[in-house]
Amino acid sequence: MWCASSELVQAKVHFPPLIISQLSDQLIAPGESVSLLCTAGGNPVPQLSWEGPNGTIPGSSSGLLSLTNIQSDAEGEYTCIATNYIDTVSIELQIIVTAPPEVSIVGGSQSVIEGQKTSIQCQILSGNPVPQISWFRDNLMLTSSQDSISISLSNQISTLSISPALRSDTNNYTCRVGSFFSCTNNFDMDITRKRFSYILLYFMPVKRTYRYKNMYRYSQGDSYNRQPLYLNYEMERS
Repeated sequence: MWCASSELVQAKVHFPPLIISQLSDQLIAPGESVSLLCTAGGNPVPQLSWEGPNGTIPGSSSGLLSLTNIQSDAEGEYTCIATNYIDTVSIELQIIVTAPPEVSIVGGSQSVIEGQKTSIQCQILSGNPVPQISWFRDNLMLTSSQDSISISLSNQISTLSISPALRSDTNNYTCRVGSFFSCTNNFDMDITRKRFSYILLYFMPVKRTYRYKNMYRYSQGDSYNRQPLYLNYEMERS
């Protein structure tokens, strides 16, 4: 007589590593510390390690990256690596050591004649990450979509142009930069009205009138053909 028997067989399925942690770039001020935990699944259980700008970081086999008293030389790309015999996967992030921005107004406060074009420049001297520049007039942000306003950026120099400049543009202007920090620089602009000096001349009779550029010359003679009298004057601006 035969007896049936059974045997339980357990199958082990191996699969490549998968990093579970959601890691992102870090903005760190000088002197601060940061701890980042990288976790991963897989079968066999993957081995973990961290690599930084100077190679493999000792003591990071648990997946924990700890950096203390961070300075600018710690800035760069950091990679968490998970590996088993099937495959190796990794995830990267950036550690950015911040520095406050510094800006300078090129030219400073100025006076402009109404109707002319004027430009002011704000230069980024330092800052990490590279800051963005915004322009304000009396605490109201300016944009290139506004009439007579144009704003351009080249080689970390932002140029605010106003054309034509009107008396209503007389105000305090602010160049403001911000990233992890913020910084402002102020200057004043004074738009002055065009001024002309006129001389009203009355001659009877006027024989000839000459004009060269903004120079006017009048000649007067009488009916006896005497020597004419010449009077020159200029139209002045200030």
